[in-house]
Amino acid sequence: MIMKKIYIKYISLLLVLFFIKKIGAQGFSALPDTICSRGMVTLTYTPTGQVSSEIKLYRDNILINNTSNIFSMYSYSDYPLNNTGGTITITYSIEVTMTDGTVITDNASVVVYPAPQLSVADFIVSDVSCNGNQNGSITPNIDYFTGNNSGAPFLYYSNTFSNTSYTLVTTTNFNLSGLAGGDYYFFIRENNQLTCNSDTITITVNEPQSISYDSVNIIDDNCGQHSGMVIFHGLTGGVSPYVFTDGSTTTYDNINDSVIINLTNNFYQFTIIDANNCSYNLFPPNNQNAFIVSDSGNGDEPETPNLPQEQIVCENQSLQLNDNSGLPHFYYFSGSDSTLFYSPNSTINIQNQTLLQNDSLYVYVIETTGTSAGCISDVVAIDLIQKDCSFNPDSVDVTYNAFSPNDQQNPENNTFVIDLEYIDDPNVTDVNVTIYNRWGDIVYQTENYDNKNGWNGGTFNESALPEGTYYYIINVNSKKYVKSGWVYLDR
Repeated sequence: MIMKKIYIKYISLLLVLFFIKKIGAQGFSALPDTICSRGMVTLTYTPTGQVSSEIKLYRDNILINNTSNIFSMYSYSDYPLNNTGGTITITYSIEVTMTDGTVITDNASVVVYPAPQLSVADFIVSDVSCNGNQNGSITPNIDYFTGNNSGAPFLYYSNTFSNTSYTLVTTTNFNLSGLAGGDYYFFIRENNQLTCNSDTITITVNEPQSISYDSVNIIDDNCGQHSGMVIFHGLTGGVSPYVFTDGSTTTYDNINDSVIINLTNNFYQFTIIDANNCSYNLFPPNNQNAFIVSDSGNGDEPETPNLPQEQIVCENQSLQLNDNSGLPHFYYFSGSDSTLFYSPNSTINIQNQTLLQNDSLYVYVIETTGTSAGCISDVVAIDLIQKDCSFNPDSVDVTYNAFSPNDQQNPENNTFVIDLEYIDDPNVTDVNVTIYNRWGDIVYQTENYDNKNGWNGGTFNESALPEGTYYYIINVNSKKYVKSGWVYLDR
């Protein structure tokens, strides 16, 4: 009797285990079981028999979802991996707890293939040449095929960022031409399924802006000198450099692609030809028909100021220039903010704060009397050469014209000593000293010379030089100071 009960319980247990395995195998699925990276997997469990009180889902033994009281089919969508490496296998597990405490488990595997790769470097782009044209192009730099069994991915493109409007490439020598400027979008599919897309790549076809300007200044011609100018501020667009024409054969001189020069009194209409040979018209402001350059005087041009082409500028000192013309002078500096300075007479007095600029000075005069009143001379350019004038270079010398490394009684005379204020100035680190022998060979050279550890009559490798006369050059680049002389080495 007892054996019969045990046998019946054993049979019942086997039936329960078989029933649980059967529920697990039929009730849980992961589809599709092969996907591309970033693809979606749908996990489905269909209860049969008892009602489940809790369902747990695992991806590679990591809990990804937990829910309860499932009375009908349970579905969960998962995006397992953004896989860019090799093929991987992911195992999903389900653990179902029934209302009576019974626990049912099951597994399903999904193979994930790496996503196809696409980059901006895979395309050759030709930009639009002129504003408004449609001659840009995009060409893939690699081959894509759409035939069966080709083994290559499928290429799609669109000019709008929308999957519904993408076009499949159907030629091996694809060239998207006749394009306007803008963004174009590409992606590839490993097997032409939506779950196998690469990242979408944005390819930009650039288009030059139309040429325009913010404002314009017109400088009238002066006394028939062809000194008129049209100055465009904020001139942008096209591809520089520019050529200014009147739309036909006349070409105008210009500075910095924005200042048209050498104009006389006349009506002007300007066309710009840019580096791509694109033509753009520049329209006058205020709905005028032309840019108008007038003549500001009818007299003769005054003489150009008689001033030097170069001028030494001493630091922290003022500079005076006088050409004895008796005319007012106007001047400005090339390195400044284009500020125009004025002197009511022939003398230009430049204060020390201006001399901090190491640039050029430009000077011109204006006639003030007679029929030539208002006429402007040519501009004279003066190169300003900065120099430290705080000392007299001729007074700089060596402390001794002779020294002896072996003089024990006068140790201060054991090295070559230079009497120069820069030697002890910690802010000056480029006191360069070069020593030559009588045949002009360099025997010693150093930077940032120091009297305390100066030349002791040795060569570069400290080999003792013979007694005799040697020549030195002292060069301080930052102070524009150079001095040479001789010294006797006494053994």
